Amino acid sequence: MRPQGCRRRTGRAWVLLAPALEKAGAYDQAFAAIEEANRESRLSAGPGGARYDRDRHEQFVDALIATFSTAQRPHEPTGSVAGPVFVCGMFRSGSTLIEQVLAGHPRVVAGGEIDFLPTAVRTELAPFPASMSRMTPRHIADLAARYLGMLARLHPGADLVVDKRPDNFLHIGLIKTLFPDARIVHTTRDPLDNCLSVYFLHLDHGMPYALDLMDVGHYYRQYRRLMAHWKSLYGDDILDVDYDAFVREPRPAVERLLEFCGLDWRSSGPVVPRNERRQDSSRVAGSPAAVPARVRALAQFRPAARTAGGIPGPSQSLCDGVRRPDEPAARPGAPGASASRWAARAQVASSSVMPPTSCVVNSTSQ
Repeated sequence: MRPQGCRRRTGRAWVLLAPALEKAGAYDQAFAAIEEANRESRLSAGPGGARYDRDRHEQFVDALIATFSTAQRPHEPTGSVAGPVFVCGMFRSGSTLIEQVLAGHPRVVAGGEIDFLPTAVRTELAPFPASMSRMTPRHIADLAARYLGMLARLHPGADLVVDKRPDNFLHIGLIKTLFPDARIVHTTRDPLDNCLSVYFLHLDHGMPYALDLMDVGHYYRQYRRLMAHWKSLYGDDILDVDYDAFVREPRPAVERLLEFCGLDWRSSGPVVPRNERRQDSSRVAGSPAAVPARVRALAQFRPAARTAGGIPGPSQSLCDGVRRPDEPAARPGAPGASASRWAARAQVASSSVMPPTSCVVNSTSQ
């Protein structure tokens, strides 16, 4: 048996090999390399490590839905200061892009992935969400005040801080309990592209669902189930931002985003992330040089990638029940249906639409 450290190094080697194979057009081999990388990563965790328990995660989502069954406000006000804007969704769904766009506004500071709430859930609120039943109004007010105090220390004088922690979608009930007026920006992406992007990213053992493609699909379905519940409670306070639509036509999305966050659409200039203002225009979201190629790449590979008939295990679609309403189901036996071919090719398309690092939207353009 190989040592765990050796398996970790082997996994990293497969990760480095995959892009080279992909660049050479060896898509089957590239996908096989990623499969090996994730397999080695699972095994390197040792006995009982890096295992995604589907039943346990479903039970956790059930508990969240049961605990936060109604939209309730705290019995005491948490203060006159509004909470931050929370950007959340699946990993690899465009949250970084949205944070950068918001940070281009003079009133906004990008807070990054703030660990305050996930840490509280793991520690003082454990076991969560069962602990919510014993939370008093004073506890709620104290936790909210500590969160705001933390933001004030990290970003003194900031008018609005963006908390971009993708997996905070699990904590929307807690967020709305602490900050009833909090605004939630929910980033979305084509389901298949999103799942494949997570799988190819080779995440660490802290996210074991990402190390198996069918586990990614299961996690995605639970995420969609939970988000449907949150939107049934807090629909007016949750804005869906479709990454694919944003890339094709950013201006309408930016207008909706700023209005939702209570920010003015400035007629004096574009909305540009401060740290990306000098980015070459060919990489700007919405530029003629960039967007059509990305859209064509996605359109070319999606039809053949809708089913996972070649994946060993249960004969079910990777994203069964989560395709968009306007998308027809794939025909069984469609070209490219084998696991390696459809996954690798879909990932090639996905990699060509990585979230742009800047977004320029001129408010005077037509």
